[in-house]
Amino acid sequence: MKILKVKIKKQRTVGECHFEYPNNWSSDKISVLAYEDHPENLGNVEEACLCVTDEETAEKLLKYPEVQEITPSEANAFGRQWRPSGVKITDEDKVVAILKKLLSKPATKAILVKHLTGQEIDSLDENKTESGVGKGREFNVNEFI
Repeated sequence: MKILKVKIKKQRTVGECHFEYPNNWSSDKISVLAYEDHPENLGNVEEACLCVTDEETAEKLLKYPEVQEITPSEANAFGRQWRPSGVKITDEDKVVAILKKLLSKPATKAILVKHLTGQEIDSLDENKTESGVGKGREFNVNEFI
């Protein structure tokens, strides 16, 4: 397998983007792993994508100046830049308990009001209808009998 960085042409409008790949592009043989993406750039733009493909397909593509072979380290650097990892909550109960504890303190609420919108604050309040933190289902014995 070869790792390729490929410059592709994009025609971007608000809400839509069309891609133009180099000649000899075969979606059956090429897996795109990540796209460089700057949605603020509208119109005809040139951005890159990271791909993996077999040696034979890579040989054909490497004849074009917009295609270059890169190392796994380079691919990771580009991929992490283009697709940074997000936050993953690994213990939802613990996070909710901490939020409840913080939000029960008037001093914390006073600080949050300075930095968050009313809607954001409401989304942390289990007594509000704004989506975010909400109350779980109440126990109801009728569900068991």
